[in-house]
Amino acid sequence: MKNTSDYIASPCIGVCMLQKINNVTSCTGCKRTPNEIRNWTILTNKQREDIITELKSR
Repeated sequence: MKNTSDYIASPCIGVCMLQKINNVTSCTGCKRTPNEIRNWTILTNKQREDIITELKSR
């Protein structure tokens, strides 16, 4: 069983709408790309941390 205390939760805030700006599609709520949203459950914690860090500048 996976240790849930180490799990990095999705940054989803429930305001889900994809938009395309400057040829980049992302969610208006969490700012993730469709690939990041789709793959969230299979990403490593390191990959999730990297995405969350990058979201701050989007």
